[in-house]
Amino acid sequence: MLSYSIRHVGAVSVFQCLGNLTLHEEAEFSEKVTDFIFSDHPNLVVDLSGAKSIDVHGIGQLLMAVSQARKIGAVMKLCGLHKLLQDFANDSQRGFGPPLEFYPDPETAIKSFV
Repeated sequence: MLSYSIRHVGAVSVFQCLGNLTLHEEAEFSEKVTDFIFSDHPNLVVDLSGAKSIDVHGIGQLLMAVSQARKIGAVMKLCGLHKLLQDFANDSQRGFGPPLEFYPDPETAIKSFV
């Protein structure tokens, strides 16, 4: 099961994922993030520190969400993702656009918007 919490810090929204980002939850994650980006929240930090499990399907949804955000001029930054998964995500995304932006925690990601 995957749940979310959202908080706003100035012009940045922090979307925290809690639970599993796997095959069974990937569609829900994609829908929530996409809806959020399209509802006039162009600066988004996705905090994955509360995610208990992330599989290849979850990584795929992260990549799709970042791609969709870029298409509409939004900025989506990721934090709280294990280094091994960061490397896997960047390797999977290589050739499809600029590298993904990873930060150790939401505060650091929020500061990077300034």
